[in-house]
Amino acid sequence: MIRREVYLRRQKFMAYVALPFLASTLVFSFSTEESAKAATTVPSVSIGKQPTCAWVLSGISSALTMSAPGTYNPATTLTFTGTDATASMYVSGDASVGTACSWYGPTKNAAIAISIPDNSGFSGTPAGLDFSFTSGNPLTYLAARGTGCPVGGTFAVSQLNLYGTSATTLGTALTYSTAGGSTTTAACLFAPYITSKIPSGLTPGGETTNLTGSTITTTLTVS
Repeated sequence: MIRREVYLRRQKFMAYVALPFLASTLVFSFSTEESAKAATTVPSVSIGKQPTCAWVLSGISSALTMSAPGTYNPATTLTFTGTDATASMYVSGDASVGTACSWYGPTKNAAIAISIPDNSGFSGTPAGLDFSFTSGNPLTYLAARGTGCPVGGTFAVSQLNLYGTSATTLGTALTYSTAGGSTTTAACLFAPYITSKIPSGLTPGGETTNLTGSTITTTLTVS
């Protein structure tokens, strides 16, 4: 009888030990399920765009040879003229005409401004036919319209008479308003026409005089 009681007590003890172990296993299982996380994905895409349009000024000659129809006679004035046929203003996506582009909003209008230094004129070598521009004998500039401007735009030219100081030494020779937001690469060609007169009453310093004028600055403005 003594041995049987010992055996029963051992059975109960093992049962008590096993129960806490089972509870611990269940708790661990719940904890693992609660810590799981969902995976996330962020999509992305790279999109190129057509270049943004810009106005470009091109082809303005750094030197212009002018000519007169005859020889100088001190009894009369002598008109001389010069024409630069290479100038252009154009819309493009880069510095070379031909790249398609878009304004991405309101189109930009362009204008050509012309200016000369104060008290400008021509100086002669040898001296004798030097003169300054005046209201009666200005430097006349006309940007004659060429070909190639986009259809639907408004192109306007103005003859400038430049002389003296301040406002009389600059002016707007040409304006161009684009037609409205479309893609374009069109060029607007224009021919700068320049003329002036050698005043009467001067005394040439030699058989042939080379006249050199003041700098004429051509500026493209955008609005």
